[in-house]
Amino acid sequence: MMATDGGGASVGFDVVAEADRIARVAAVLLDAGYAQCAYVGCRQWVRPRYLYCKRHAIEVGLVDGCGLCQGITASGKPCSRVTAHPSGYCWQHRRGQGGD
Repeated sequence: MMATDGGGASVGFDVVAEADRIARVAAVLLDAGYAQCAYVGCRQWVRPRYLYCKRHAIEVGLVDGCGLCQGITASGKPCSRVTAHPSGYCWQHRRGQGGD
């Protein structure tokens, strides 16, 4: 079954095959002890010893004195690194800001 763009034109991938691939990846992660982040609606996989992904661990207050970097990546997305630096930027974005 090929996916369509809403107007009936094919978008070039097989939905059933993609769903099967995703199910196989999820089974491997579950077998390895990984689980999805406990934050409602989050789809991020976390290591066995963690309950939340790092973004939600910060949001629910499990990580004191830390926050996500305020920098923007070269691709225009928010940086996903955690920082405890007072500037609010990770090591890479502090370097770009002329910081330490």
